[in-house]
This record gives sequence, C-alpha cells and structure tokens, in this order.
Amino acid sequence: MPHLTTDATARDLDILRSALEEPELTYFGYSYGGGLGAAYAQLYPSKVRRMVLDALAAGAGGGPEIGNPENVSGGKLTDALAAAGISQLLYTTDDWPRLRRALADGLEGDGQALYDAAMEFEESEGFSRDAFTAIDCNDTSTRPRTERIAEAAEIARERAPILGAWQAWSWLRCTGWDTVSGDAWLADPTRQIAAIMVVGTVGDSVVPYENVKDLRSTLSGSVMVTLKGRSHTAYRTGDRCVNEAVDAYLLDGVIPTADVECPAAGTRRR
Repeated sequence: MPHLTTDATARDLDILRSALEEPELTYFGYSYGGGLGAAYAQLYPSKVRRMVLDALAAGAGGGPEIGNPENVSGGKLTDALAAAGISQLLYTTDDWPRLRRALADGLEGDGQALYDAAMEFEESEGFSRDAFTAIDCNDTSTRPRTERIAEAAEIARERAPILGAWQAWSWLRCTGWDTVSGDAWLADPTRQIAAIMVVGTVGDSVVPYENVKDLRSTLSGSVMVTLKGRSHTAYRTGDRCVNEAVDAYLLDGVIPTADVECPAAGTRRR
C-alpha cells in the first residue's frame, strides 16, 4: 500500500526505460497519465526526450450516498450514483446524446439509464476506484476537516447544483488515511532539458482548463496546445489542428515556436 503513489509509479517508469536500454523517455499521457508524466519530469528532467501531456490532471473524486434512492434494475439509484452517471456521460461528446436521453428519462421517473452509466463509472476496465483512492490519498497530505468540507459543499451546491456538492463531499475519501509521501504534485517550476507539450481543452468537463494551465506553469520551457472544444482530452478526438501539432512534435521533434490555439470545429477558415 505505501508504494501505491504517483512518485513510485514514475520511478517504475524509469526502470522500464532503463530495461529497454533507452537513454531518454518518449511519453504520451492522457488525463492522470499526464500528471504521471509531469511527476516523471520532476524526478528525471534530464531523461525526458519528448513528452506530451493531454488534459494532465491530479485526480478526480466520488461522493457519499445521499437523498432518496430510486429502485432500478440491479440496485438503487441514489443522488451520488446519479451524479456519477452524469459525470461518466460527460467524458466524451460522443456520449452526450445518451446523456440527454438519460436525463429526460430521469425527469420522467426512470433512472435506469443513469444507473447503468454509473455502473460503467464504477466498474470501468480502464479505471479502478480502489486504486484511485489509494493513489490519491497517498499522493497528498491534505486532510480537510469535515466542517470545512460541509461549508464548501454548500457553496458548491449554489454554484453547481447538480455536481457541486458531490465533488466537494468527495474530499472525505482520504479522512483517516495516514500520510505516506506528502504532496506529490509540483509546487515549484521543474527545470527540463527537453521541451514538454501540454494539451488542454477549454471546455473539458472533467479536467478544468485552468487546472491544466496551472500545472503547465510548473513545467518550465513547455509549449501549450489549446483546443477550443468540449472533449476530455484532445488528441485523436477528430481535431486536425491538435493531431498535426502533436504528431509533428512526438514523431519528428518539431517544437512550435509559440503556444498553439486550435479553434472549435466548424470555425476554421477554409
């Protein structure tokens, strides 16, 4: 358990680099994988060859079961599971039509679609909630007081009625956990020898664009590619501008001379 940390995983990544007899690491990371790449660059700045961090994040959260549950096939749809279902269907714009239908059904008293989406969120093959909780709580020494979380939840509920309180109460997940490695995320700018490419989407519903910019500021010499879209992660989501910038850098080592801004689909000049 003490080794379920981003720091330990970044060190494992360097062992893999060494085992492959590669003098430097070429790396692409989505979402939390972007945060892992940033941690690697902090530990081994001289061993970064090329690195792309798309929607780099330091984690996301779940919440407590509150409210009156609704019976559905397979279990009960609580407020927290409904929020989880909405969150799951916000990840990609491809799921937005499904989200609209699920919300319409929910407003008519049928919560099955939201419950099914929540189960996908809980049981995803690419995401382990147990691993997420362990890594997230081992990565940070922050243990906010329950009273402070309750205050934040009330503010969040006013500003974001559907998901605000759910996100705020998720801070309880680390209550009672011993501190393992302290705060893993970068506080001071990291000195790199190689430029790092950071990719962010202005309308990302999972990782706020401002958070991406904040983490980018800790990576000195990095270049930013911004997509004015709504997807969580930008590379290979159908935007040619982003794809071309990333491919040129990752495959050929072409570093943009300035930050790149990619307009939303349908707004490009022909």
